[in-house]
Amino acid sequence: MEATVFDILTEAGPLGVFALYLIWQRQKDALNMDETMARFTERSDKEEALIRERFDAVVDKYDKEREALFRDISSKLDKLLQQPSTAVPIPPSQQPTTESMIERAVTKAMKTEDDS
Repeated sequence: MEATVFDILTEAGPLGVFALYLIWQRQKDALNMDETMARFTERSDKEEALIRERFDAVVDKYDKEREALFRDISSKLDKLLQQPSTAVPIPPSQQPTTESMIERAVTKAMKTEDDS
């Protein structure tokens, strides 16, 4: 089939040769485009992996800092709660829980951090 198409186009004179050139050029461009797209996809996959690794590292860092902050605040609150108090005692129904104190302390710390 290709031989007959080639023969027909070459016998058609300059226009046939030009048509043959256009067909060849189109096939060559398609191959180049496929290779370029493969390289681009590979490069973008590598870049995405690097960005994802950096993002995960940042998230892990802040998770560790947040956990350390919670542990620190919790231990300080426990120490404060264990100290004898000379103030008027609070009824048990109105005493705040450790979790609510931690939440308030973290919220306050975040507000002061945002202000500075």
